[in-house]
Amino acid sequence: MDDSSDSDSYSASYSDSYSASDDDLQFQDNLDALNGFEDEEEEEDEEEEEDNSSDEDDYYEYRRLKLISILQRKETYHRRTRKKIDELVKEFLTKTKDDIHDMLFNNNMNMNYNGLDSDRDTEVEVENTIRLFPDVLSSVGDEPGERGHNYPIQRLLYTHHDDDDDELRCNLRAVSFIPLVVRLSIEYECFGFRDQIWRGGLLLEDMAGSNVLHDLMMTNTMSDDDDESEQQQQQHELFDDKCILVMKQLRQMEYFKKEDIETYNLFHTMCNQRVIPPKRFRFLVEWDPTALTQPNDNGYLPLHYAAWHSNIQGFRMVFEYGIRYYPNKKGISLLFKKNTGCRHRTPIDFACSEHGRDKVMKIVEDILVDYKRLPSLDDDSATGPYDVVDALINAAIDENIHLDCVYFLIRRHPDVIVKLLSKLSSSAAAAAAAVSTSNDDDNDVDDITSKADNDIRIGSRRSRDSASNDDNAVYAYPKKRKRKQEEGHK
Repeated sequence: MDDSSDSDSYSASYSDSYSASDDDLQFQDNLDALNGFEDEEEEEDEEEEEDNSSDEDDYYEYRRLKLISILQRKETYHRRTRKKIDELVKEFLTKTKDDIHDMLFNNNMNMNYNGLDSDRDTEVEVENTIRLFPDVLSSVGDEPGERGHNYPIQRLLYTHHDDDDDELRCNLRAVSFIPLVVRLSIEYECFGFRDQIWRGGLLLEDMAGSNVLHDLMMTNTMSDDDDESEQQQQQHELFDDKCILVMKQLRQMEYFKKEDIETYNLFHTMCNQRVIPPKRFRFLVEWDPTALTQPNDNGYLPLHYAAWHSNIQGFRMVFEYGIRYYPNKKGISLLFKKNTGCRHRTPIDFACSEHGRDKVMKIVEDILVDYKRLPSLDDDSATGPYDVVDALINAAIDENIHLDCVYFLIRRHPDVIVKLLSKLSSSAAAAAAAVSTSNDDDNDVDDITSKADNDIRIGSRRSRDSASNDDNAVYAYPKKRKRKQEEGHK
């Protein structure tokens, strides 16, 4: 019985499993059929949408052609109709112009954004559209913009968000059109006599005194957080890529000039933020590295701002480029340059306050070792790119360099005083040798001159003696002379 029970139960379970499998297969067949039906419906919907889109395009094309025909034959219509056409044409042009202005002015991302978009709009399309009403480039909006951004060119860089009135984010969609707007503004003289001053709006200032060049130095956010998300970092990189292309275009078109870097303190603006855009920074420093050493009206170097307001990566980058372009003595002194306010604070003072002394000194030491100075094969003991003696002398005599620079160099190079004395002794010996050589040369000249004068005196005396002898020859023998005269008479 046990065997038959087991057999019956096995048969039942097998039958149940087989029936379940049949149900599953039937369900799968039904599901496949349903999916196929839905796919056919989607294809039909897509075809219908394409047909509808095509029909709609045909309809609008018909209406445009009809409108053109009406306008061409306007003078043949009744007076009332002609008047109505004129009113509608005026309204059409006004609304079209306002819409173009709104397209350039719109930077609010919380609403339905219909502004410029470089991923969608071509430069040719935008240029042809602006040429319909070029004066929109110098017209302001109905409401003042954030920070006094009242003109379209000032709105192309930023997006505004209603949920955060204090924060402006960079407009990745529209910034690429700035060179086009500048070119058309100058071509149509949109700002009149001020075009040469404002360069087509490029130098227009907002309420904070910043122009479009200043805005091109900014990063994607004003956030003070050091720990940024991966998305924020990507946004920084994207905006850096967009802006560097704009800057290169403006430079090629000669709307962005080298002297602008110092005139408008563009390095200071770039360094006065939490994140310094690396590509734009390299672009400026390779174009004009001297701007790294130029203080603004308050005596602040770009390195002051990088140490005070930037993250630690920004401070490292600015100092590293200072060492790269000024390795002998000026580069190291940038760390200890005093400003004219805030108790004559130095970049290294700001950096240590913001990031901690240990972290800052490690970065400084790493950079100095990376740019190790090896003037000769025998000098493998150099620990920095600078000439320590020259750097020490420069720090000691320049009143704008804090004495901490002297202490720093002495602590880092305990034998610098010996080197300094050795160098001074060598210089003194060389100077003495030069003076001695000069005196010897002067003595040789005096000897030659004396000898020449002596020869001249001797020659003169001999000439006088010779002349005297000739005269004496005539007057010493008068009898012989008289005899000769008598013989001549005979």
